[in-house]
Amino acid sequence: MSLPKFLILAAVILLSSFGVFGVLYVFDPANLREKSEPVTVAKNIAPTFIPENLRWTEAASSVLWEPRDSGEVFVFQNKMWLMGGLNGNKKVG
Repeated sequence: MSLPKFLILAAVILLSSFGVFGVLYVFDPANLREKSEPVTVAKNIAPTFIPENLRWTEAASSVLWEPRDSGEVFVFQNKMWLMGGLNGNKKVG
């Protein structure tokens, strides 16, 4: 896949989903065409990980961007991608 097509795909994915308080919201254009029933979500879902057991590994000691948070993560071609986020000044990186 060429880089421009990949960037368009990444933009579509980032603009069609977002996370708030651990909940992933996904925009589904199919729901705009016809009335659909609300989706019921289980309230007592056990965590899929234990934060105390997280171990971070530094992948690179020198990068071209500032540290940031609130980025979006998605899977594309069997790889996990992290894009966007806010830097320390609350500006989009």
